[in-house]
Amino acid sequence: MGKTAAHMDIGEVKNSEHGGGGLFFHFLQWKAIAPPITPNHSMKRHRESATTVCERPSLKRPRQLQCQAIANDDVGYLQAFLRAAGFLPRSAVIDGIFGRTTEAAVRSFQRANKLPKTGTVDPRTWQTIERYQQLFLASPATAEPPPQQTPKPASLLQQDRPEKLLLRRGAGFEISPQQQAVYYLQKLLQRGLFIPETAKLDGKFGRQTENGVKFFQVRQKLVADGIVGLSTWEALEKFVWDQEAIAKKYADLQHFATGDFQASDRKYPILHLGDGLATPQLHASVRYLQRLLQRLLSLEHFPIDGHFGSQTEQAVRRFQMIAELTIDGVVGAQTWMTLLNQWVEVYLPLRPLKSCGDRLIASLENYPHQDAARKTIPMLLETCQRCGIIEPTQVAYILATAGHAGDFGASLVEPTPDPNLESRRDLGNIQPGDGLRYQGRGFVKIAGRLNYTRWGDRTGVNLVDHPDFAAEPHLAAIILVLGLRDGSFTGQKLDDYLNGDRQDFYHARRIVADLDPAAAIIAQSAIDFLKVLH
Repeated sequence: MGKTAAHMDIGEVKNSEHGGGGLFFHFLQWKAIAPPITPNHSMKRHRESATTVCERPSLKRPRQLQCQAIANDDVGYLQAFLRAAGFLPRSAVIDGIFGRTTEAAVRSFQRANKLPKTGTVDPRTWQTIERYQQLFLASPATAEPPPQQTPKPASLLQQDRPEKLLLRRGAGFEISPQQQAVYYLQKLLQRGLFIPETAKLDGKFGRQTENGVKFFQVRQKLVADGIVGLSTWEALEKFVWDQEAIAKKYADLQHFATGDFQASDRKYPILHLGDGLATPQLHASVRYLQRLLQRLLSLEHFPIDGHFGSQTEQAVRRFQMIAELTIDGVVGAQTWMTLLNQWVEVYLPLRPLKSCGDRLIASLENYPHQDAARKTIPMLLETCQRCGIIEPTQVAYILATAGHAGDFGASLVEPTPDPNLESRRDLGNIQPGDGLRYQGRGFVKIAGRLNYTRWGDRTGVNLVDHPDFAAEPHLAAIILVLGLRDGSFTGQKLDDYLNGDRQDFYHARRIVADLDPAAAIIAQSAIDFLKVLH
C-alpha cells in the first residue's frame, strides 16, 4: 500500500538495495537535494548561479493555464529541497515548474513549521528552508558533483551517527538537533521491530516512539522508563548490530531442497488465514511456511497443501507461543525471522479485494442492515477490482459512502422525492412528471433526466425508459465506483484526496457533494474500514 504521508524534518532516508535483506539506510547529503533541472544543468552550474535567501524571488503556482510552462531554476531548487526533505515523493520529477504537486508540498512544509499555509514561497518560507539546510544538511558551498555510482553502506551502524543525546517523550517537536537523534533512534527501533515497519519516522519523540523504547527496555531487562540514556543507546545499537551480523551470516542461506518457493530479493509475504486458496499466487509461499512449521514443530500428518487453513493457523499460533511472539496467527516479519533465524524483509502481497469481505462484514457487528451489507460489500469489492481501484484508502471511502448514502443497498431509492426536482431544468427535467420519474436512485442518488441519460449512455443500460434500473444493486455499484473514480458527480475524484501519501477523508466528501455534516461521519467510517483492510 505504499509510503505514508509522512514528512521528515531532518532529511530523507534512503533505502539501500544491497546487503542484509535490503533494509539498510543512509542520510542524504546536500548533493542529493540539488539535482539538475535538465540533463545539461550540472551541479557546478547550479552552484555558480546560487543566490542567497534574500535574493530569491517569491514563488507561487500560476492560476492561469499556459500553453507551454517554462522551467525556473528557483522552482527546481525548491523542488529538490522538498523531495530531499520528504515533502515530495522520491519519484517526483524536478522540472522547475510550480504545479499543484509542488504547491501541496509547500503547504505541507509550511504546516509542519507553523507557517501560514499559503502555498506561496515568500521570504519567511525561504528563511525556514535555509535554516533546515544549516541544521540538517551540508552547506551548499561544500557540495560536490555526485559521482556516477555512490557506494551504499552495508549497515545502518556504519553510517555517521548523530550525537547520543538524552531523549525522552517530547524531544524533537521543535526544529533542533534533537530531531536528528530521535530520527536515528526511530530507525533503530524500527530495524529491531520495536515499532511497526509502517510507523511514521518524523524525528519527533511521541507516544509510539516511547512505547517502542519501553518495549525494548523490557526485553533487555533495563529500567522501562521510556527514557533513552547511555545504557539504552548502547544496548539498542548492540541489538541491531547482532541482527545485522545474523543477516550477513545467513545471506546465502538456501531454501529446502524440496521447496518450490523462491523469495525475490529475500522478501517474504505477510501471510494469514485464507491465503493460498483465495490468493493462488501465495500458494508456494504457504507451502514453504508449512514445511518450516512441520520441521520445527515435529508435526506428523501436517498438510503441505499450500492452503493457509485452520490447521496451519493453529501451528503458527503454537510456534508464536513457544517463541514468545505476539500470538495472532499472522506470519509477519517477527514470525518469519524467528522461523528462519535470520533478518528478512517482508511485504504486503496484493490480494483480491473480495478476500477481505468476511472481515469487513464482521466489523459491522452492530450495523442495523447486516443482511444488506453481507450481500453488497462483496459486490462493491468486486466492482472496485474490475474498475482498477485497489488503493485501500479509496476502497474504504467507497464502502463508507455506500454505507452512509445507501445503507449498503437497503435504501437505494430516495424515500421522500424532492418536490423541487420537477422544475430543475438544469437537470434536464423538461417534461411533466420528470421530477418524480427521475428521482434520486442508487448509492449516491443520481437525479434528473440529464443524469439518467448520461449514465445510461455510459453503462449501456436504457435508464431513460427504465429509470428503476438505477436502483438495481449491481448497476448502482458501477455508477458509484465509476463516478467516484472519474469525478463524474462534481468534477472532483478519488485521486484528488486519496492517493498514495494523501489521505483526506473529510474533504473527499466534495467528490459527491458540498461539505456537510455527513462528511465527518463518512470520514470516520472510512477510517474504520481502512483499519480492517490493513
